[in-house]
Amino acid sequence: LNGLGVVHKFQGRYDEAEPLYRRALAIAESAGMLDDAATLFHNLGGLAHSRGDFAAGEPLARRAVDMREAALGPEHPATAADRAAWGALLEGLGRCAEAEQAYTDALRVFEARLGPRSLEAASALTALGGVQHQRGALAEAERSYRRALDIRQAMLEPQHFDLAMTENNLGMLLVECGAEDEARALLARAHDAFATTLGASHPHTRTVAHNLSTFGRPPARR
Repeated sequence: LNGLGVVHKFQGRYDEAEPLYRRALAIAESAGMLDDAATLFHNLGGLAHSRGDFAAGEPLARRAVDMREAALGPEHPATAADRAAWGALLEGLGRCAEAEQAYTDALRVFEARLGPRSLEAASALTALGGVQHQRGALAEAERSYRRALDIRQAMLEPQHFDLAMTENNLGMLLVECGAEDEARALLARAHDAFATTLGASHPHTRTVAHNLSTFGRPPARR
């Protein structure tokens, strides 16, 4: 059930994902499967984030953090992943200082336990870059995004979803910095990746298409 929920959420089928997650959560809680329950609270919080319902998602994500920390401790990578997901909802609520702290704490754990060039570290760096961007720290945000991009380019396929997310975020930052040629190229790559893997109608594809419309498509290479 959880796996099906993840697939539906990835495809943008949010209304189909939620009942699957909730059925799985009921099973996990009734069976005392606390680690699975924490994962499902994490996933429900992430689903609310995708819908833009940050107020509904924040307590779910916070509960995942509390449950996982009680079971595994604050320095476990799974706890750090929950904390980063909670940070995204805090950021959505405008609680940016708390979000930045959550991302920083998660990054520290990932770097210490999994390595500074782990994909988990790249995810935390991308999230950290977003909140730095939001508060106007453009140089800090660019450093975070570029570190994440370097890791993901080395470890992921060119059209991977996570790589495209970082390309989009860095591209939009570079728009503000006036680096339009690099921004255009990054946004075009992100759009092509989302369109290929998710389809033209997916919310992520539409968002990047809107971002790219600032410039128009670059000319095709011969």
